[in-house]
Amino acid sequence: MANRADNVSPQDRSHGNEWVSAISDVQGGRIGLYGYSLAELAANLAFGNVVYLAMTGRLPGDTEARMMDAIMTACVVQAISPSGAIARTLAGCGAPIQTSVIGGLLSITDKVGGATERLGAALEDSFGHCTRRGEILTDPDLNQVAYKAIEKFTDANGRIGRVDGLGHLLHPEGDPRAIFLLKIAGDLGVKGRHCHALERIAELVSEKKRRTLRPNLDGAAVAILMDIGVHWRFASSVILVGRAVGLSAQAVEQTVMPSDFLKITTPMSYVGVSPRALAAGEHQGLQVMAKE
Repeated sequence: MANRADNVSPQDRSHGNEWVSAISDVQGGRIGLYGYSLAELAANLAFGNVVYLAMTGRLPGDTEARMMDAIMTACVVQAISPSGAIARTLAGCGAPIQTSVIGGLLSITDKVGGATERLGAALEDSFGHCTRRGEILTDPDLNQVAYKAIEKFTDANGRIGRVDGLGHLLHPEGDPRAIFLLKIAGDLGVKGRHCHALERIAELVSEKKRRTLRPNLDGAAVAILMDIGVHWRFASSVILVGRAVGLSAQAVEQTVMPSDFLKITTPMSYVGVSPRALAAGEHQGLQVMAKE
């Protein structure tokens, strides 16, 4: 079957006169996803399979599909995190559910909850420079990859900064979600070179910083996804898909609370100036404004 993109002229592609996509099309009443009928996919496959298909262009094997489901499940909720607090605050103020959920998702950034892209790029680049394609790595190879990746987070003075994918403020002994995801990956037989490299990076960075830093959810997600054939650019999207479910639950729960408005009860310490009165000269300015 001819590819739809084959019928688009170079002029159309370069001037943007027509959308070009190999992902989905509509023919009559049939909606396609990489050639598969969306109706057939909905009737026969779990959501994780379709997510994998959308991100790779091929259907996953059983272990890959189960791993995708596990990652999205791990991302659903963690008590009331910053994104959950934002979604609840918006819902408590009367915002529609979709607005509350989107507000929470917007707080998931490279700093909080979605630090995947720099790590993914570092892993990809390190393997490209240090090893040939393949899953079996010698110990020296693994060290070489890890050191190369760490360079991406090291300044000109040789100081290692914050390494994306490692450490968690709430879980100094290790992010439990990363721990069980890496175990599931091992049990399913999909834990490959990217996961092993992540663990070695954690060991080397911990040694350099003289404090224990273990993989967090972001790090585990991007490494596992790369091991099951999903490009690292999709990692934050997978996290967002899972988190949207949890934020929806929190926003809806907040709307049925006894009070319509969510009272902010987080403790706060005021560090501004002490109470003060306007000086005599400042009063004059206010009087002039009143007369005008």
